[in-house]
Amino acid sequence: MTTISTVEQLIEARPDICEPAREWLADFTDLADAWDRRHRGPWLLWVCSALDLLDDRELRMIACKCVRETPLADGGKVWDLLTDERSRQAVTVAERYADAAAADAVRAYASDAAYATQADLIREIVGNPWRKEAGSVTL
Repeated sequence: MTTISTVEQLIEARPDICEPAREWLADFTDLADAWDRRHRGPWLLWVCSALDLLDDRELRMIACKCVRETPLADGGKVWDLLTDERSRQAVTVAERYADAAAADAVRAYASDAAYATQADLIREIVGNPWRKEAGSVTL
């Protein structure tokens, strides 16, 4: 396993790094300094992804926290844009799941609700093939 601690090592390990990232990194030699002083969330996430630093739980928590806390120009937060309570519940369940605090029943309920919604959407588009004029499906 290779330890990557410098900008040069990062660029060697990931030659696909984009030009804007190279420009942002130009002022640094040490990745620890770049990490502490760069104020661009997407860049930090790219580094995490490029170096496989985050597990599923951490990625899920980052996504939920960004929804809850990312500010908008009007002083609100992204969370405020979630006007459907089901969207807010999805974030809450994702947080609980990430914290391993979501009980199996909560996950099952969320899953059942999702499946029920999907079934309703399919029936809305397809109808019921057994209720059509023929009354049966021919295979």
